[in-house]
Amino acid sequence: MIGVGLSKRFMRDHPRDGESTFFGAGFLEGSKRHTIRRDVHGRYKDGMEVQVYQWSGLPYRSPWELLRQEGGGVTGFSAQSASFSVDAIAKRLGYKDFEMTAAERTQRYMQVKGLVAGGKDLVLACKVAGISRASFDRWVVRFEAGGRDGLEDLPRSGRPPLVELVEEERDYLRTVYLKSNLNAEAGSMTFAARWAAKNAESPLRDVTREAILKERASKHILPVEVRRACRASMAEVARYRQGSKAGLNDGIFIPGWLRLDDVGNPIAPGFRQVWDDGTTNFGLWVDWAQGGDACSDRYGVRVGRYQLLACIDCATDMCVGYNVVVRANDAYNAADVCGSLFRLWKLQGYAPDECVMEGGSWQAGRSKEFLEASGVRLVSAKGRPNQKLVESWFNRLWKAMSVVFPKRSNVGRFRGEMAEGNKNWLKCREGVKDPRDYFPSMPEFLDGLDRCIAFLNAEVVESRTYGKKWVPADVYAAQKVKGHEVPMGVRRFGLPVREERKIWKRGVITVAAMSPVGSTHQYVFTDDRMFRFLRAPVIISFDPYEIEKGAIVELRENWKDHKKGELIAEAAICVSRVPEVIKVGDGWICQMRDVRHEAGDVKKRSRKLIAMQVAAHDKDGVKARYAKQEHRPGEVAQGFSVGKVKAAIPEYVEPEPVPTDEEWAAMDEGIGVLA
Repeated sequence: MIGVGLSKRFMRDHPRDGESTFFGAGFLEGSKRHTIRRDVHGRYKDGMEVQVYQWSGLPYRSPWELLRQEGGGVTGFSAQSASFSVDAIAKRLGYKDFEMTAAERTQRYMQVKGLVAGGKDLVLACKVAGISRASFDRWVVRFEAGGRDGLEDLPRSGRPPLVELVEEERDYLRTVYLKSNLNAEAGSMTFAARWAAKNAESPLRDVTREAILKERASKHILPVEVRRACRASMAEVARYRQGSKAGLNDGIFIPGWLRLDDVGNPIAPGFRQVWDDGTTNFGLWVDWAQGGDACSDRYGVRVGRYQLLACIDCATDMCVGYNVVVRANDAYNAADVCGSLFRLWKLQGYAPDECVMEGGSWQAGRSKEFLEASGVRLVSAKGRPNQKLVESWFNRLWKAMSVVFPKRSNVGRFRGEMAEGNKNWLKCREGVKDPRDYFPSMPEFLDGLDRCIAFLNAEVVESRTYGKKWVPADVYAAQKVKGHEVPMGVRRFGLPVREERKIWKRGVITVAAMSPVGSTHQYVFTDDRMFRFLRAPVIISFDPYEIEKGAIVELRENWKDHKKGELIAEAAICVSRVPEVIKVGDGWICQMRDVRHEAGDVKKRSRKLIAMQVAAHDKDGVKARYAKQEHRPGEVAQGFSVGKVKAAIPEYVEPEPVPTDEEWAAMDEGIGVLA
């Protein structure tokens, strides 16, 4: 059984000490909304008996008077209810007149009259109609006096306010409240009100000042109108303190939605992914030959807490992929977001139908453009961290990493938490100590991260919200068809580096971009067709993490007889040595990729093309002997309808005679191909 007690008189230290509360009468009328302690919902079970009573004197020190009792259970209550109120219990007990219109009251009044006329007891008739006997007795008088109009809502009675504020006073009190700083979520009503009352320059009238500063049992007891003027939500406080974009959606939370679709059905693995970033609690070092800080200038390596971009499958809590972004400023941008999404989706062979993402780089224009091109719906979690399942996953990951990595490299989750790790971190950043003695290298860090993720994917997940438990890896693997196929041609939207350049002599493009190890590197690209577009303005797009797949080169604007957007190269080859981080077996390694053989192949193909062009227009006018090779657009060009597919290319015929080495050298110098 659960008992709900109502006070008959206001308690000591209350402004209305000793006066009658009228809670009991208000409850029976349905006009009283009285919040009950939150622990009630944890103890209530369907089928339990509920009693609503009122103390005859002092609470807990006097006999109580039963107002209403419902035996055999009150249906509709559950342990998941957020809170209970007396009027909610009144509903369950069948008294609903406090939410009625005049028409509804008239209908129920006539229903009771009809049941009584048919011989039914008045109390039972009222119960059948869902109203109290006391309400019916009042309605009789009001109906006979005014008919249907007599059952309209009456003006609410109550104690008149001590002071009625004008608009200027309310605005000033709200401003002072927002400026005051009680804690991270609120200001101080007491401080704001008393400051305004004592400030001779404030717009408060004398009557308002007197009402605020009036002697009471406690200075924290303020007039109701003053409290209403000061009251502000967490979102308003955040917006005032942090700027115009803060607090817009703070506090909005839909429990139980994260693993359900829009109609409330459980989602399948692969349907929805959630992405988020986390600054690792463990430092790691990378080679940093260019210097620029005390540590790298002295030891040639840089230590940092870099950004981990992780992806979690919402249906299973399975971590399906991640990306560690190494930057000099320990940050990431929209290019890193697009590259991470595209690489993962191509690797797993599908794109999800929905992605849950917060604001910032995750919802930048480029990120939204990539999601739209991929056919993935963006579910915004901007300002709502509790709308992302990945938040709880990160908590579990930090626990696992604390076990895998040594204490000396653990900087901790909170400020000053791990004394040894923080001391080592600061000394290494200042160049006093060598990071290699205390922190893991990038390959060691990635090996440990893989261990932690594998453990979490194989660990049982138990959910009280969904009432079940499961192993993420098992459930994820059991779903054979996931999401949808990555659209053809979307690669150009997902490549993180997208720069405007010109094709210079020797038919190459040079781009300075961030490498996978965080340093700025010069990438040089060429293609056997690019010699035809010397000095042409182009857009080049590529992924430093997948440099072996080449770069997309397209015209930035109309150039000579060629149209804007024409695809010059679908996979231009990088001919410079580049750093890369690759997985070999079960471990990771950092190395420099040697592409000299690829460069040599491009040079040979370029020479053949030039020889073919020269032979087709030589001094003897011989053209028909040699077929000009036409560029056939690849998958990207076809996917975006760039150009038209030409007729079948004739078989290539080697020009005769073959130029000598001296002629090749002269041709190189005159046309500007790779030396």
